[in-house]
Amino acid sequence: MAGTLVFQGVTGGFSPDRDADAKSAPGAAEPEVYHTPLKTSEDGTTASLDRRSTDRFSLLGVTWTDPAAEVTGRVEARTRSAATGEWTGWLPLDTEIDGRTEAGRSGVRGTTEPRWVGPSDGVEVRVAADGGAKAGLPEGLRLDTVDPGGRTTPLAAGPAAFAAEPAAFTTDE
Repeated sequence: MAGTLVFQGVTGGFSPDRDADAKSAPGAAEPEVYHTPLKTSEDGTTASLDRRSTDRFSLLGVTWTDPAAEVTGRVEARTRSAATGEWTGWLPLDTEIDGRTEAGRSGVRGTTEPRWVGPSDGVEVRVAADGGAKAGLPEGLRLDTVDPGGRTTPLAAGPAAFAAEPAAFTTDE
């Protein structure tokens, strides 16, 4: 799906027959995808989304306009559990992704690896280019969150792992 995170590994493999049946099945849950722009600093070396309440989601990633562009630096997010209200530590989002083969297709965006975080209703994001990155961050940075559906049958899965709170987040100036 162009312009959004691919999350078939989270919800199961793709099967045209099964997916067609699921759309017509009574009570079938449709995923909801939300896009929130990040605020980029004037010098283009950092971007962020302040801590905020959100619609419920369980999967997130950061995307940007040019699929051929790379983020050379750190991308991190933390989320608030919808069940407990507790915030996670900062979770790294992997930017070392192979397969930028869709760069020529219309509507395709660059992306971090999607991260399963479990049912969440709050988020905060921070991005920083490496000190040696002359080009800064790619344009059009945004947070994409996905609610896989099933609000009537809540997902019991939680995050696969929580990262330890990393050392202080700093940028070279």
